[in-house]
Amino acid sequence: MKMPTLSSITSFIVPSQRLLWGAAGVLALSFWAVFNIQPASVQGIVVGSPSPVSVQAPRQVTFVSDVLTAQAQATAAGDPELIQATIDPYLLLNQRVQLVSLLDNIEKIRGNGEPWKNRMQQLDDLDTTLDVDVISHEIAQQLADLSVADWEKLRTQILVIYDRSLNDVGNRIDVRSMQLLTASIIPSYISANTPAARGALILRFITPFIQINVAVDKARTQQAQAAARAKVAPVTVAIQQGENIVRAGDVVTPVILEKLTALGVLTMRVTWYEIIGQIVMAVVLAILFAATLWHVDRNAATRATELWALVVLMVVAVVLTRIGAGVAPMLVAASPLVMAALLVSTFYGLRSALLVTITVGFAVFLIGRGSLALGLPPFVAAIVGSIMTRRVERSLAFVVAGGVAMLMSMLTTLGVLLMIEHQTDWNAIWPLLSISGGGALLSALLALSLCGIFGTLAGMVSGLQLLELAHPAQPLLQRLVREAPGTYYHSVAVGNLAESAAEAINADGLLLRVASYYHDIGKVEHPFYFTDNQSDGVNLHDSLPPHKSAQIIIDHVRNGIVMARAARLPVKLIDFIATHHGTSVVRYFYNKALEVDDSTDIADFTYPGPIPTSREQVIMMLADSVEATVRSKVQSGAVASKIGEGQTIDALVTSIIDERIQNGQLADGQVTLHDITRIREAFITTLKGIYHPRVDYSPVKKPIGEPVVEPQGHI
Repeated sequence: MKMPTLSSITSFIVPSQRLLWGAAGVLALSFWAVFNIQPASVQGIVVGSPSPVSVQAPRQVTFVSDVLTAQAQATAAGDPELIQATIDPYLLLNQRVQLVSLLDNIEKIRGNGEPWKNRMQQLDDLDTTLDVDVISHEIAQQLADLSVADWEKLRTQILVIYDRSLNDVGNRIDVRSMQLLTASIIPSYISANTPAARGALILRFITPFIQINVAVDKARTQQAQAAARAKVAPVTVAIQQGENIVRAGDVVTPVILEKLTALGVLTMRVTWYEIIGQIVMAVVLAILFAATLWHVDRNAATRATELWALVVLMVVAVVLTRIGAGVAPMLVAASPLVMAALLVSTFYGLRSALLVTITVGFAVFLIGRGSLALGLPPFVAAIVGSIMTRRVERSLAFVVAGGVAMLMSMLTTLGVLLMIEHQTDWNAIWPLLSISGGGALLSALLALSLCGIFGTLAGMVSGLQLLELAHPAQPLLQRLVREAPGTYYHSVAVGNLAESAAEAINADGLLLRVASYYHDIGKVEHPFYFTDNQSDGVNLHDSLPPHKSAQIIIDHVRNGIVMARAARLPVKLIDFIATHHGTSVVRYFYNKALEVDDSTDIADFTYPGPIPTSREQVIMMLADSVEATVRSKVQSGAVASKIGEGQTIDALVTSIIDERIQNGQLADGQVTLHDITRIREAFITTLKGIYHPRVDYSPVKKPIGEPVVEPQGHI
């Protein structure tokens, strides 16, 4: 049987996705390693079993003992004085009324003059109307046989003993006093001279009419116990360096285990079930990341440099969180998740930052053993920080984002502690508040310090770098102004159009403006072969064959890429140069070539591409085409200034966009039809503001003798 090869196993994966899934595999392996690594050195410690080793404290540690605090709270809550009871004052009164009523009925039956047998039967049936069973057949016989004197004595004894017994317990009967009454108090009132049968008869009548009238008020008792627990101060344990924590053979108690955990020398034994769970969670997180990134940021998913920088950043954040957890579990709340989110938001955008926050955030939750108090604060802080740094134009933005993230992290920590963990002791709340808030702020400052390094490694560009590249003193822009001024002003106009469209669909306007300045930089190699720079009316292409003209036009893309790389422009800007014409055809020269040779290859007249893969690149392509075409039409008078005079700006812009859509140039651009509509409207509004018809304020003829006022210009 032929063994499967790696290529056959991965053949079902789309080639463009193989890099992404390879990175996902590395991410899954890294996550599993982090989940599996235990940052300790002692094994085999189990509560309730003898310790296999002796352990001394390697360092001095002071911590709040949850075990001892819980024991102290349990002791305080177990105070019997905290039990709150309610007493039914009418229960015993009703019981005595029933007892007296029963005795009166017995007396009536005894004296009704009926035959003995009838009276005995009536006595036997008497307690069927009561809630208790007192008179059995034998007792009915005894009652029927008693003389009048004996019956009166028995009746008096029953009532006297009943009243005295209840008096002794203060008419307050709970379980304990009930046992005391039946076992000692009532028997003590029965005279030693009383025959046993008579004593049993007395007990038979009294006992059923003594019932518990004291009930525990659970709600009030629980409140009292909770208040007692809250008053207990947290128990602080101080461990001295070199102190014996446990000796070999000693039974491990929860307190000992807590000390070992606080010292960080305890390795929890990992079972196969845990290992399988770790693998499953690592794979799930990696798949979540890869599958979502493919739809959120296609550029980052297909470019090795950007993708691996993203993966490394995520792994670093998780590893640092694990290291912090090894030092002290509470340091999970100071996870550098905020740092990762801010860097990704700055360079990749908000959607990628939210994806990284979700993926790494789940990993942080797992490292923190699912504790909301540890895992939720950095998660919330990262989301807030991502939103605040999606458009970074100043270094201060990181500081502000860090401050807001710190505030949100502390508020989240406080909310979780109060709502879920019911923690009200500020001595225990403040340390976690300080760790979570301080961790968020430090992460933001760390992101600021790493911004330049990360951008260089990832080949990305930040808002701060974009502002530097937009300065007119940049060498490439200086050369463009000097050697191809028409192209420069075209680029500025494209920037205006692109930025207005970016605002309409919430894209990156700053990136588009700067990319517009550089997108046609390749034209400086042959500036006068482009109509932007032809001011004398001479078209150099008139003397060239169509193939040569098309090659010069197309080469401005290739030349621009070479120049941009030589100037070390960020890859993200170079992508705009490569995609701003996509794989479109230089139609004018292609049609001229067809007039000469029908077999002309269209590939010779096609831009190398690729087509746009982001919303910003789509805007750049459309803005470049629209600006050049509309300006050309306006200058030639082919665009109507009023409705009904000819082709309008609206129709011209719509036709250009439709042509790009029909040719498939926007297929990978991640734009919706709604986005296209908003872009079109933004273009039309901006162009109409530029090319609106102007009112002529030429001077009119004045009567002779009146002064003539010359106009200051045209509006």
